[in-house]
Amino acid sequence: MPTYSFINQATGDVEDHFMSHTELDDFQKTNPHLDKVITAPAIVGGVSIRDKQSDGMKEVFSRIAEKNPGSNLDSYRSKTISEVKTKEVLNKHRNRK
Repeated sequence: MPTYSFINQATGDVEDHFMSHTELDDFQKTNPHLDKVITAPAIVGGVSIRDKQSDGMKEVFSRIAEKNPGSNLDSYRSKTISEVKTKEVLNKHRNRK
């Protein structure tokens, strides 16, 4: 539920009230001495969905990656030591150029 700010016409004080949008209409009718103040909305940021994957979803991705090596889901696939060493050697020689 949002927080609404109101300014008291008599005193000039700003008051914050926490209520739903449907309660707002009733509140404004019962408190005519309060004027609603327009403020910027509170926005939540910095939330990442990738960090919140369940273990079950990671298992499904690993199964898909096992069947499709080289796909975008390849990071979920468990690799053998020989695959890791081969990739390191290939990257080393690509970077030498």
